[in-house]
Amino acid sequence: MTSGMDLALALVEKDLGSKVALAVARQLILFFRRPGGQSQFSRLLEAQASTRGPLREIVVWAVEHLDKDLSVENLARHAAMSRRNFTRVFTAEFGKSPAHYIERFRIEAGRQCLKIHGIILEEIASA
Repeated sequence: MTSGMDLALALVEKDLGSKVALAVARQLILFFRRPGGQSQFSRLLEAQASTRGPLREIVVWAVEHLDKDLSVENLARHAAMSRRNFTRVFTAEFGKSPAHYIERFRIEAGRQCLKIHGIILEEIASA
């Protein structure tokens, strides 16, 4: 079922563009681009509105690796950009710094762990 939804969104994006596909995903409360096994993060959906492929991919990668060192240096290295250029491009595209987005992703992941899995705060914080 989810593969069919992903395919439908990909077809909408191909035919009508990423902004329309994102609007459809929001309306249906779906991932525009599913990050593989992750729970839905509304900040991720918002960030996927980016029209720049490499930035979109780095956001998905970051959400899949929230337990890793996601410093600006490491994000820039993963995106194959200099730290300065990555920060400039990211901030221009999303209107917020990379550090702001990583913080929001981690907070929302913690909320999901509390709500869905009932994990205690100490375990969430260490994860």
